[in-house]
Amino acid sequence: MKGKMILSWLLLVLYIFSASSCSRQKEVRLVILATTDVHGAILPYDFIEKKNLNASLSQVSTYVKNVRRENENVILLDGGDNLQGQPEIYYFNFIDTVSPHLNARAMNFMRYDACTAGNHDIETGHPVYDRLVNKYTFPLLAANAVDQKTGEPYFRPFTIIERNGIKVAVFGLITPAVPTWLPPELYSGIEFRDMTVTAKQWMPVMKKEKPDLIVGLFHSGWDERDTINDGDNSLFENGSASVAWEVPGFDIIFCGHDHKTENRKFVTSAGDTLLILDGGSRSEKISRADIVLTMGGNGLKKIISLRML
Repeated sequence: MKGKMILSWLLLVLYIFSASSCSRQKEVRLVILATTDVHGAILPYDFIEKKNLNASLSQVSTYVKNVRRENENVILLDGGDNLQGQPEIYYFNFIDTVSPHLNARAMNFMRYDACTAGNHDIETGHPVYDRLVNKYTFPLLAANAVDQKTGEPYFRPFTIIERNGIKVAVFGLITPAVPTWLPPELYSGIEFRDMTVTAKQWMPVMKKEKPDLIVGLFHSGWDERDTINDGDNSLFENGSASVAWEVPGFDIIFCGHDHKTENRKFVTSAGDTLLILDGGSRSEKISRADIVLTMGGNGLKKIISLRML
């Protein structure tokens, strides 16, 4: 009898502990939205062609507001190439350099969380992008754009964004082919290094922050023929697939630069599956990742689905 009573008590304790563990589980639904290669299409009007636009940051802003009404855990990202394209951007780049820049006003108003520098942003020259870095209320990223004097990234390499207890590391890379298109005076003091080598360098640094998700935000296109880096980083324009293949740790990679669209799963050399999104250009598409994270019990579980809007 005594043995049966002890066993009954043990079973009761195990049941209570199990129920308590289940009750401590926490489910968080997170939405990550990304634009890329907007090229100055902020207003719903093309001042070059003199016609209305069906896609611009203005329309994106309305969509983002609606998503935020449904879910407070929204992260908004951009893949670069914002400072070239429409005349109103040119005006605030080079004519009126005193008033608040239109691009900074728009992206700050929309509450972007991070942006990666694009080659057309570098094309505007130091006075423009250096000024914008200080006007944005979010970090400008590019881990492989390195200050030649210090050996450190000229822009931020990554940022940590928190939503409802979830930590998301967002890591930025720019296409290293910038010197093949632009004269050195536009990026004086900056060296553009290999994307894959840089990602391998920074992945352990990001993991020390113990993020729940690691997101790549690359101003570089997606081409699976380029999964193997040939070592010539000056010509390796679209290296996103190489990073995805060779650098384990990413959950999602947002691509850009090539003005193409991708919405797919990709299996890495380590056998892991990550999600690839490439959002075209000029706000015609919005990349969206819906993530459900369950914490507690047996650890963290992630369910990620993709959309292209």
